Amino acid sequence: MSLPKPKPKPSYSRHPELPSLAEKETEEETIDNNQDWLIGAKESIQRDLEASKKELELVRDLLGELDDGVDIQKLDRKARDRLFSLRACQEYCGSRSCMLEERLRQIDLWSDDARMGRSIPHSMPDEWATVDMEWRQWLSEQVVSRDRVSGQRDAVESWGPLIPILAAYIE
Repeated sequence: MSLPKPKPKPSYSRHPELPSLAEKETEEETIDNNQDWLIGAKESIQRDLEASKKELELVRDLLGELDDGVDIQKLDRKARDRLFSLRACQEYCGSRSCMLEERLRQIDLWSDDARMGRSIPHSMPDEWATVDMEWRQWLSEQVVSRDRVSGQRDAVESWGPLIPILAAYIE
């Protein structure tokens, strides 16, 4: 038979009991771990943002060359399809850049919250990966619906707008 645990003595002080040093260290480690994913996510998103901006610049240059005073109705089907694909890439890159900038702002807010001791998510929101995947699927559907090249759908879903951009430069 075990002895009953002694009841804690009531505290009559105005100050609540402070956590033990071990509890405090564990809380600090948790905060540091929460901030680690923020740092990694911010670096990754900044790289993606730079890439999206470069892709957008390439698409705009290509569209500038193809679209310059050309009557779209007079273009052959292949040229119209390429133009359609590039416009889809332009929409994708522009929207993705805005979305990534918004994610960076959110990460900065979470970083500020973490420094102030507020709770933050333990990892990147699942919604972000879902949105990325849906955008890639949308782009691949737009490109494949016009180009009808076998295997290109998977390539666009993996590489994004880079495939149609490179194809436009090659042709």
